[in-house]
This record gives sequence, structure tokens and C-alpha cells, in this order.
Amino acid sequence: MISDQASFPPTYFVRLTGTHTETSRNGNKETKNKITDFVIKINITNLLQSTPGLGGEMHLLPDSKYGYRGGIFPSTKPVVGPADDEAQFETLRAWCEHYVSNRASTKSFLLTRTITNHDTVKLEQLLRSAIYETGYRGHLVIDFPTQHKSMIVYSPSKLNTCRLTNWICWIFYLTFLWVISWPVLFFITKKYAVLKVVWPYADRERDDAGTGDRKCVVMSETEWFLLWEGAVKRAAVARMRCEDRALDEEWRAASMRANEQRVQGRQVEVPRTGNAFADGVVGVLSEGLRVAEGWNAQRGWGGDC
Repeated sequence: MISDQASFPPTYFVRLTGTHTETSRNGNKETKNKITDFVIKINITNLLQSTPGLGGEMHLLPDSKYGYRGGIFPSTKPVVGPADDEAQFETLRAWCEHYVSNRASTKSFLLTRTITNHDTVKLEQLLRSAIYETGYRGHLVIDFPTQHKSMIVYSPSKLNTCRLTNWICWIFYLTFLWVISWPVLFFITKKYAVLKVVWPYADRERDDAGTGDRKCVVMSETEWFLLWEGAVKRAAVARMRCEDRALDEEWRAASMRANEQRVQGRQVEVPRTGNAFADGVVGVLSEGLRVAEGWNAQRGWGGDC
């Protein structure tokens, strides 16, 4: 099961949030309200995996490094299985057997997933330039949220069952009993944190000069940006709010087809993808692009109002 979970990358997004501040006066009282102009979230998990099912790089806890090895506190003991990289699977199996054979009733096994070598600084610069080219002058925040960064396997003890039951957790939160329960759980739970799965965006980090052969798993940050530049601009102009749903490749392709038809001067026929969300969004974008042609600062596109 652990090996199977190691084949799934963390869910990785790029998110652009545009806001501005509106000031209203009521007599001598001045009130400032933060207005969200758009929230664009794009799923970029596919950039971490060239082939579906191909796992990341498994890194087991080295023998000389402190970590949770079945105890309460980090330690360098015990050492389980061979330490060389060629025997990783056998060492992982040995750690799983050690976890199962541990007689402690309350225990946990942690798997963490991390992303490396993604030049987020470069991508952020490209995205900012694209948004500002639309005339937007509000406050823009670009971040890269990650979901499913870890997985914890708990033993089926009564304490673990209670800690994973929502209504019991809320009782402890609201009554502040967590102040007592947290130390108890900490000192009772035998913890294993010996496995980290690394998902590299590229084979190495981008150097300051931007030189050298840097091989990306799927495509470089610049190549991805060129694919999504037009779609990101259209989404920003249309003031999309993607808090609960991320844009995907299907939406990008539909948006680009609509944009190409508009550039060619033909009547834009909103493409139908079969996905209700994508179809609705592209229709909004077609109208939003027409509205954007007469956009001005007083309509909320000029920063502080």
C-alpha cells in the first residue's frame, strides 16, 4: 500500500488572486473594503509526471540521521534493512514489517510528498507581466498551494479511532480539552517517519544565469506559460472566481479556440466540451472579453478606488 501511494504525486496548483480596496464614507466615518477581482487556480500536477503511474523518487531515512523510527522522539536507532539505494524496496518492506510488529497499540506511519526544482520565481514574473498587460493595476498575489502532501497510516486503536472522528474532535476543540489530549497523544503514539517521496519538476534547480542544460520532466516554466498566457488573461479580464474548482487543459483548449475565432474576425461560436463547467466558463469569457475592451479604472480595474 505504501509503494502504491508513493506513485501518486501531490496535487499542485498555481493560484492568482487579484484584489483592490474600495473606500466609502458615511459622515466622518471612513470604511475600507477589500474587493476580490478574480481568483484563478490552475492544476499543474501533470507537470510532475511524464507517464501516469510513474512514481517519484523514494528517499528513506538515512542511518545517521535523526528521525521518528518507532519511538516518541527522533532517534538514530533502530537501523532497519540495508542502507544502500539499490535495496530501497527491501528496506521499505523491512520498515513496514517493523511497524506492523511493533506491539504499541497507538502508532502511526507517515509518508510525505515534496516538490523540488520548480522555478516558481520565474513563473511568477511571467504571470505578473501577463496580468499587467491587460491593464490591471490592483494588488496581485501569486502562490503555489499543494494538497495531499502527506499520508498517515494509523493503527486501529481506540485512541486513533477517536482522534479521527470529527464530532469527537470538535468537542475537544470547543471545550479546549485538546490542551490536555494533545500531550497525551504525543507521548502515547509511536511514530514512524522514515519515507519521503520527492517529485522533481526538473533534474536540477535553475541557476541565476539561466544557463546550462536543465531537463524538465514535462516542460519548462516558460513553455507552460506560453501555453496558458492567453487563457490566464481571458480569465482575469472575465473576473473568474475559481475558489472551489481549478481550470484544466480542457478549459484552456476551449478558451484558445474561442480566442482564435475572435482574432480572425468571425462570429465566435462558444465551443462545447461536454463539461458543464467548461462550457459555462467559456461563454462568460466571450462576453467578458467584449466588456474588457471598454474597461476603465472606475469599473474596479484600477487598484484602489
